[in-house]
Amino acid sequence: METLNKIFGADRSVMWLANLAMFKTFTAGYLIALFAWSVYQRSFISCPSQMMVVNLHSYKRALILPGFFTPATIYVYDGVLTEVYPMGVPYLTVANATFGHNYSYSFDYWGDYPVNKIGPTKDFGGPRTIITLLTTAVSTGQILPIKPIFNISSYTVSFNGPSVRCFDADPETVAVIDTVRAKKMQEIWRGAKPSEIPYYAFVPSYDDAGNLTPLDTARYQTTANATNEIMLSFERYNLTEPGCQSRMHYQVCRLFNSTYHLNLEWSNGFQNITGTTSLISEEPVPFPMDRPPMVSDMVQHAYSAFFWALSDQVTGSFVWYEQDSVRNQSSGLAKSFGNIRSPIQHNVLLGSSDLNHYFDLNELGEPCRLDLDALNGQRQRDILLAKGRTMAELIPEMAFNMTVSLLQHTGILTRETTRDVTVRKNVNRYGYSKLGLIIPYVLACVLSTCIVILGMVLMIHFGPMPDREAQDIIAAIPPHLINIAKEEESHDQFRFGIQFEEEEGHGQNRRPSVVVQHQPRIGHVEHDSDEDTTNDMTMRQLHRQHGRSRTEGQR
Repeated sequence: METLNKIFGADRSVMWLANLAMFKTFTAGYLIALFAWSVYQRSFISCPSQMMVVNLHSYKRALILPGFFTPATIYVYDGVLTEVYPMGVPYLTVANATFGHNYSYSFDYWGDYPVNKIGPTKDFGGPRTIITLLTTAVSTGQILPIKPIFNISSYTVSFNGPSVRCFDADPETVAVIDTVRAKKMQEIWRGAKPSEIPYYAFVPSYDDAGNLTPLDTARYQTTANATNEIMLSFERYNLTEPGCQSRMHYQVCRLFNSTYHLNLEWSNGFQNITGTTSLISEEPVPFPMDRPPMVSDMVQHAYSAFFWALSDQVTGSFVWYEQDSVRNQSSGLAKSFGNIRSPIQHNVLLGSSDLNHYFDLNELGEPCRLDLDALNGQRQRDILLAKGRTMAELIPEMAFNMTVSLLQHTGILTRETTRDVTVRKNVNRYGYSKLGLIIPYVLACVLSTCIVILGMVLMIHFGPMPDREAQDIIAAIPPHLINIAKEEESHDQFRFGIQFEEEEGHGQNRRPSVVVQHQPRIGHVEHDSDEDTTNDMTMRQLHRQHGRSRTEGQR
């Protein structure tokens, strides 16, 4: 009975948990009480008048079992937390005259000596090596990796930079290109004469007398009277009609000053950069031809260095040669063969649809349009890389990729500006099944309501019991529900009863206690019905007596 009293009083004093008999006989209840007393709370009380803060340590009872036994409806899934911070991001300095020397090799007109490096007039000698190396890297048609601000982040930035636009050539330009092509057709290479030139591109260069020199090979750092434009001619199939009909097409690509609007995104190592360009001026950027006492425009030098490096990836020729049988035997060459003398064979422009005429000569021996499936695997790969686009589309795209890839060289070709950077972090988010969560909690609320109502009814009927113990619970049980327990193995008989004891200092208030009478049995002896009836009557009298005593105590 003492152990039962400890169990029912475990919520009023933590000292009741020191009863080891309670732990042995009622382990589950002992652990529940231990959990209820395990929440530690620290409180602070501020005393302004005393200029001090009192730190109070207190234990607060709180049953934390719901944290261990929540309904199995909550699940975890991957989510992304999006935040925006103002941060420094790189932008290109190619349009800043102060940093023009980082892009172009421009030396003083009177000589490249230390004392002359600060002179106002510069002679343009070509791009710096950082530009030429970058051009080779982006020749595959992709933007080079740029260092992200965060692993998953994005931002937008705008800056001025060089761009390239391609147009159909006017009649005057067509006449210039045809003149250069006619001279190219007269060139003999190892005894073979060109029969067709399906592709030819060059940068026009003029001397002081106005004579044209086509620059159709890669240029090195040197002074030149060149231009910022590329003249192209190629044999193109009729784009609107099927069949083998083709004609010579003429184009010219020029350098312009534009504004770049970029959206840069990174996601776990994957880079996605998109953007547009808008022309600042409809006038092309001219080639620098500075003479004293002119003050050189270093932005013009930087843009021209960029175009120089780009044009080196476009110029050159695709020629189809033929020779007669006598020359064939003496030279050891085939009667007809193609020859590519252009850096295009190393970049994405090789898959342009404007070059299909040349490669079809190699497939069929005569120019005719072929389906993609009819081409060899290598040619198919080149076309898929370029997506079968024209030169007028691929060359401006290559210029765009080159300009954006310059952002890779932070600190050399870039400076920082403040922009809003969107940062995304991978986080664990929690979800739940609505139906699976509502049902158990509705049941819990219904049962809790029933328990509260039942408790109120019992309190009204029996009165409050703030100092309840095991005797109080047993005393509240109706007499006909108290049965006699029998131990089958020993056949012993136990009789339970309740008696009331006077409490000191409480007058008529008497406290119930449980009386257990042990009657050993020998053999199987049946109870007499009169004796059972007498016991039941005695229990009823004790209950009535207990009820009167509690009423008198409340009064």
